[in-house]
Amino acid sequence: MKKILLLATGGTIASKPTAAGGLAPAITSEELLSFVPELAKLCEIDAVQLFSLDSGTLVPILALIWWCIKIIQTLKRRKHEKN
Repeated sequence: MKKILLLATGGTIASKPTAAGGLAPAITSEELLSFVPELAKLCEIDAVQLFSLDSGTLVPILALIWWCIKIIQTLKRRKHEKN
């Protein structure tokens, strides 16, 4: 069975309406996967919530740098946990 690592960062797909009439990231990676239970029959998915940010709040290059740092930290932590 194929293995997939889902790295969740928030954004539009993870947003819910706010009281002020806007959107804000509020759905976790696990919740996103629960919307498509059929995926469990196709592959083994490991979901990691790196952070939960509104994609429009960061300058793109800062978001990229932050995202890379978070990925590295998460992968190092996972490697350490497995050993």
